[in-house]
Amino acid sequence: MTTTTKLPPGVYLDKRNGTLRAVAKVGRAKEDRKEKTFPAGTARKTITDWQRDTCTELAKRDKPKIGSLIAELPLYLTRRRTMGKPMSEKQLAQREGELRRLFAVLGPNRTRADIGYEQIVDALVKLKTAGRSGARTRITKDGREVKAGGRVAKQLSNGSIRCYKNALQNFYTILGGRSASNPVKDVTKNMFPEPKRRPAPKISYALLHQILDAMADVGGPAVKGQRRSEINLTRIRLKLIAYCGLPPQQIRELEPDDIDWENRTVIVGRNKGAGLDAEAREMGDYGMDVLREFADAKAFTQDAPGKVPFTSSSMYKSFCRARDKVAPGSTVTPLKLRHLFANAALDAGADEKSASRINLHGSEATSRIYRETGERKRDRETWNKIDRLHRRAGRTLKYPDKVLDNGVGRTLKFGRK
Repeated sequence: MTTTTKLPPGVYLDKRNGTLRAVAKVGRAKEDRKEKTFPAGTARKTITDWQRDTCTELAKRDKPKIGSLIAELPLYLTRRRTMGKPMSEKQLAQREGELRRLFAVLGPNRTRADIGYEQIVDALVKLKTAGRSGARTRITKDGREVKAGGRVAKQLSNGSIRCYKNALQNFYTILGGRSASNPVKDVTKNMFPEPKRRPAPKISYALLHQILDAMADVGGPAVKGQRRSEINLTRIRLKLIAYCGLPPQQIRELEPDDIDWENRTVIVGRNKGAGLDAEAREMGDYGMDVLREFADAKAFTQDAPGKVPFTSSSMYKSFCRARDKVAPGSTVTPLKLRHLFANAALDAGADEKSASRINLHGSEATSRIYRETGERKRDRETWNKIDRLHRRAGRTLKYPDKVLDNGVGRTLKFGRK
């Protein structure tokens, strides 16, 4: 069969090497389908015969045993919709995929009673080693990691393995109850430890304006027969993120009619995560000033040549180039500007509910992360004030001269100069 003829259903052409990929499936699950690669020029009848025979084999295979892992999966998903913390359909689909992949390693026809601690650990180790298919990357001259084309097998991280472990533990808990035997609980975090977290890059409004000043003045897309715009639209969009808290997706969707200049409100909404319904939200003086600059520069998508919206990758590259000039070695990204705005709201005294609204967060728990970060900083400042108070009063703390055992608590002598 030549590649110029129309391909039969379920057969796809790989343009990189000219091979034909045939798919035979009898359901939506992973175990209900098979794939096979045929060389270019293979007869059409050969491929269709393989698809027919494979579908027959898949349909005649043994059904899962009653009480087996794969047979109990629909019951688990039904109960999970109503029990415990509510999960969205997207989260349930992800949970189902994690369990199906784990069951394929454990053995889908095995029951919960047949599986012990050792089998679970072996299955998690196999998943980690097998990894997943990821994009091939390469390192550029300036040290950035970019996509290089093609796919390559990548080993799963310990964090991903813990997600599989938690999914299986919840599977046992929902079906058997909290008091039932659960061998997954014996799999401790020490087997798959968390990686050491890098300290969060520091960002301030002072550093932001240094980065914005380092960006080129001339920007905007080039239009045939016209001069390039002398206004850097990327700079204005970055200020919109830092002073209004708007994510790039919302900036792309912003229209002139969404801004009410008299009442100082903007119609905003998010399509990311849990999302929020679009509604008019209040803005401050600084936020309205940036919006006025945004409107005067005609940075709306409908004003762009061909009405093509800007991309987050172009904003990221421009920001990083200017950042490397001002603060070499810094890892601050445009996403941190949203964190900067969230911390500014909490430092100003906003509660979690109002902070989550103006930051367009789907829940107050997201804003609580920034509050914890700010509270730790304020706690440290409070302790420093207490220490200065003791120093001004001339109080000193001295350890005793003798060396104590490690198991004995050290006593402090409180004295006054």
